[in-house]
Amino acid sequence: KPEFNIKNSLVLSAVNREAELLDTIEQFSVLDIDNTVFTKIDESSSLGVLLNTQLQNRAPLSCLTNGQRVPEDFLEIDRETVSRLIIPPTEGSVS
Repeated sequence: KPEFNIKNSLVLSAVNREAELLDTIEQFSVLDIDNTVFTKIDESSSLGVLLNTQLQNRAPLSCLTNGQRVPEDFLEIDRETVSRLIIPPTEGSVS
């Protein structure tokens, strides 16, 4: 029996409301989800939903997309990149 290295990704739209995203995560929690992908970050007015939903999601965030072109619009991410998307450097600063 051949073994395949297949990962299950839960793909969520960043334009959905937080309650809808959390409901989707809950519904898919019965499956063995390896990671989460957020799409349409370019269409979302606030990316705080990424943080809020990931705090309640056991599957780590693996990538983001910011456009219609695949694979060109997939973003490589790390903690710093995601944190800058959620809270841009100009927000929260005291002047």
